[in-house]
Amino acid sequence: MKRVVWILCSNRWNSAITEYALRTAQALEIQGWQAQITALPNSHCERRAKDYGVAGQSSDFKFKRKTLLSLNSIRKTLKPDIILTFGGPETFISRFLKTPVIRFRGQDKDLTHSIHAFETKLNLNFCQGLLTPAKVVQEKFAIALPQKPIASILLGLDTKIFHYLPRVESRPTLLIVGRLDPIKGHQDFFKMFQTLTQSWPKSRPKPFLKIIGQKSNVSPEDLHETAARLGLQKSSDYEILDQRVSDLPAQMANATLGIIPSLGSEVIGRVTEEFLLCGTPVLIAPVGSLKECLVTEQMGDILNEESLKVWLEKSLDESNEDRKNRAQIAQKHFSLQAMGLQLNGFLEEIIGANSQDKR
Repeated sequence: MKRVVWILCSNRWNSAITEYALRTAQALEIQGWQAQITALPNSHCERRAKDYGVAGQSSDFKFKRKTLLSLNSIRKTLKPDIILTFGGPETFISRFLKTPVIRFRGQDKDLTHSIHAFETKLNLNFCQGLLTPAKVVQEKFAIALPQKPIASILLGLDTKIFHYLPRVESRPTLLIVGRLDPIKGHQDFFKMFQTLTQSWPKSRPKPFLKIIGQKSNVSPEDLHETAARLGLQKSSDYEILDQRVSDLPAQMANATLGIIPSLGSEVIGRVTEEFLLCGTPVLIAPVGSLKECLVTEQMGDILNEESLKVWLEKSLDESNEDRKNRAQIAQKHFSLQAMGLQLNGFLEEIIGANSQDKR
């Protein structure tokens, strides 16, 4: 008989947390579980869960009698072995659903803010365990909840979409993928790119910077102004695609080097993993949990002026076979299969411990 996991997610945005919730469902289904997601009505999570065939009845997750009765009715029909919660409202409500609960913690504030032991125990002590997307988050909560099972499991991605493709672009190309927002570091990177172009050997093709990302709190015009002040020419030195692109995996595979210049955040290294699954090495800012994606030395390095030049030259000279090997290593760490194996082991451990406690 299949294990059943019920995922509750009150995240409204198409964020990395939403991504983790959806990939958790997919990864567990690959392992033979039945997964169902209850999300906010008309949210990105609900719409995508429907596309993946794992959507259940939606909920507003408000602590009121109608919501509790509705969720309890779903529980009686679904008969979940375990509940995974991805936000505060559903975590509080899950206290009353008579099922073992695992709380996901992987928001930006989980790294940027202090974790107070008393408050954390008050809110999470009823949970059977915690799930985190990074060791750096796991370690923080382990201090506050030393007796609680806490897993660190990297996000898994669909390797049918993100996978190795041969690089055919001969010009050294740096690619940044991420919404146009100050926290993503696009503007700061332009200065580093200018320095690179000035020191680059004239005997080699000139580096090119490509940015793919939709406008958020920075406009393409803002970035064009920054580039112009530094003497960089649009189309000649760089380009900005402020829209979703249908061939993103191919763009990533064709880049010489992936750049993650973020100034903060990055608890879930989705874009870093996407680059690596495509075989493209990455240079990452020393923020969040990004370093955990560099599972071997050939994956990349910390971003600075020196590493940028060294890695661009090295990546430009590497063979497609080198990139294919990188992608194969990445699959062992960042695939849905890898994520599912770890989730299955962790959840089975929790379910087993809970059964023992009831005896």
